[in-house]
Amino acid sequence: MPDHSPKFALTGEFDDYLDSLGLFHMDLTLGRIESCLSRLGLAELPYPAVQVVGTNGKGTTSALIARIAAAHGLRAGLYTSPHFLHPRERIRIFEPGLPDEHGDDSLLTPNQQQSDCISAKVWLDAANAVYREQEDAPLTYFEYLTAMAVLIFREAGVDLAVFEAGLGGRNDATTALRCPMVCFARIGLDHTQILGDSLEAVAADKTAAMPERGTALTIRQDEAARFILDREAIRKRARLLEVRSPEGMAPVHVPGAPGDAVYPEDALKALPPMLRENGRLAIAAWAHLASVHGWGFEPEVVRKAVGRHVLPGRFQHVFDQGDWLLLDAAHNPQAMQALSRSMREREISPRAMVFACLADKDLRTMAAELASVTRGPVHVPELPGVSRAMPAREICNVLQVAGIHAVAHEDTAAALAAACAEPGSREDASRPVLVCGSLYLLAAFFTLRPNLLGSVHCGES
Repeated sequence: MPDHSPKFALTGEFDDYLDSLGLFHMDLTLGRIESCLSRLGLAELPYPAVQVVGTNGKGTTSALIARIAAAHGLRAGLYTSPHFLHPRERIRIFEPGLPDEHGDDSLLTPNQQQSDCISAKVWLDAANAVYREQEDAPLTYFEYLTAMAVLIFREAGVDLAVFEAGLGGRNDATTALRCPMVCFARIGLDHTQILGDSLEAVAADKTAAMPERGTALTIRQDEAARFILDREAIRKRARLLEVRSPEGMAPVHVPGAPGDAVYPEDALKALPPMLRENGRLAIAAWAHLASVHGWGFEPEVVRKAVGRHVLPGRFQHVFDQGDWLLLDAAHNPQAMQALSRSMREREISPRAMVFACLADKDLRTMAAELASVTRGPVHVPELPGVSRAMPAREICNVLQVAGIHAVAHEDTAAALAAACAEPGSREDASRPVLVCGSLYLLAAFFTLRPNLLGSVHCGES
């Protein structure tokens, strides 16, 4: 008889198992996860679902769709990556209703926050269930967590689930879910060693996630990426809709929404400029979902949901321990360009920076963008334990060539302390300390100041 005893009795045991799979290990096929989902009785999703694909902005888009859905009274599951402190951050459930009336809770201590994370028991139950249904070839790290998310959302009885793709689209584990609707955030050059060294190649991989005879929504893309999107839509007979800004146009109405509701473009004013196209895509996605499933579309509810939603590390502006800090996950040239544009529009001039990046990034292009907003000082930490990190002194050399004063440090704590000690008013919100350049840098930062994770913080429960 098969052994159905739990493989993992403690979260630490499962954490160790996950680590053994290798965070960066990839085996880009869909066969393993498809087989596992079938054995779990999840070959077809039992709830409406949306997949979000892209290079930049897909995490923001995913979180906003789920938050808007919850604000309209639905229980919404959200699956994102990567995580900052614990992989449990990747699987979250938004209960029906708006976020707290006071908005951002990132200034509260972990014990004061209302966490969206699932409990440790739910986490372990799903981990054991997926482990039992693996076949001879074990799932990869990302496949395992994807299967867990699908299962957890079923057990929680969600009304809608939103899945952020991890890498690419063609063989990403979330593509095995065959979501009937896919949203395409900004497509740009990144992970070129895996997806291809041209925008056309990257776009071809990502657009392969488009559902057969399904619906795809996209923001306005570069011409090369848009051509690939159009070609894939024709090949798969999918409905491709482009979400555009209605600036300079008459008020936009949402087809099929109750009362032919006016699209609340003004809701986007609550978002920093760099996130507005993601917000626009999320609102349009919800409008389409509301139309298909007979859910509500209330412009005022959308405004409140968007205005109160804060995603850690995405243009997150906070006052903590006596310092104004601006935290952003800009980790490639396109994201850095968006960050610098948003800072200029809001007249933010960092008095100091903490910056690090991975070795596979186009640092010279990122440095040129950084030079447009600061000449330094930039404090560059080593990222111990991150094998893909570029050494701090190499980063400093590239930044100095771009005319930026840069200083290397042994770790993030030392770099942050030095940046916060730079002269200037620590209480001037227009001159914060900027922390950016890598999600792994932000993970190191949140290890030092976990209260800034807000509702994403899983705590110990």
